[in-house]
Amino acid sequence: MQISCDAKEKMEKKINPFRSSLKDYLYSYFQFMQGLGYKYGTNLSLLKNFDRFLVREGINSLCEINRAFILSWINHHSYLSPFTKTLLLSQVRSFFKYLQRVEVITFNPAQGIIPPKVKKYSPYIYTVEQILRILGEARNMHRNHPYENLTHYTIIYLLYALGLRISEALNIRLKDINLEERTIFIYKGKFGKERLIPFSEKVKQKLEEFLMRRGKKYPPQSQEEPLFMSRYRKAYSKLTIEAHFRALTCNLGLRVKGKNPPRLHDFRHSFAVHRLYKWYQEEKDVLNKLPLLSIYMGHVDIESTQVYLTISNALLKEANKRFQEKFGDIKLGKIKR
Repeated sequence: MQISCDAKEKMEKKINPFRSSLKDYLYSYFQFMQGLGYKYGTNLSLLKNFDRFLVREGINSLCEINRAFILSWINHHSYLSPFTKTLLLSQVRSFFKYLQRVEVITFNPAQGIIPPKVKKYSPYIYTVEQILRILGEARNMHRNHPYENLTHYTIIYLLYALGLRISEALNIRLKDINLEERTIFIYKGKFGKERLIPFSEKVKQKLEEFLMRRGKKYPPQSQEEPLFMSRYRKAYSKLTIEAHFRALTCNLGLRVKGKNPPRLHDFRHSFAVHRLYKWYQEEKDVLNKLPLLSIYMGHVDIESTQVYLTISNALLKEANKRFQEKFGDIKLGKIKR
């Protein structure tokens, strides 16, 4: 049986998504990165961008690529933010470093290029009042779409209550939830890390409510199905949830011009900072508690969790400053009996 040229081309594209003269090298590097547990979508998108530029410029071999060419590729994306340009540069630098390791080239043409200056992002730490307002808006945003409202409400609730990444929440399958033991299995965490996280009775109630509504809207055909299922019987995409969240925060007036807008990922930051606050209030040894928080949040190392200590201390100082401005410096003396 002969395979038509079109069918053969489609099969090759499915196996190797790259089209340039470096397609085999790019695909080999992409598989290597996947093996290390890096995200499929992000790496593929960045590499395909570089691949398209190679085709556009008619590059036929590695010898034609130098520092000037890579700079022209970065500058070609004038519409992108400095942060995204830095991601592009980082990815292509890593690609050529890989080719050095497998001894395909001896010099990395992306080495030494100074990345665009990126403004450091300060996490937006929500107040409890803001979180309640956001949840209220999510639940009632579209009157004619109660299931979609409840979906966005439950996702945001889990992001804050459990400190999840948005990708982790969207990857939850029906079989990953154990209501009896009150646990959720996170099987697609960052860098491929898996973990089992417990949840409270309140979270259980929220999940039960959502599962009941979901069961009526989309009766489960398999326990492999995503918890948050769209009308296409697929998991919601991150872009869809983020677009809805942007509209939601605009409605509430939380997106102020000139300031970093709140993100979905900031619910995870808020979870960590609020947890540390609670330990402070309970007079716990916070440093000894950090490893527990690190494991719960699925961090690669404890250094990633220690960042929240800095954020918490800064916020505590600011809170103390505001208190003193309003009430003055209170000194406690001896209590007379």
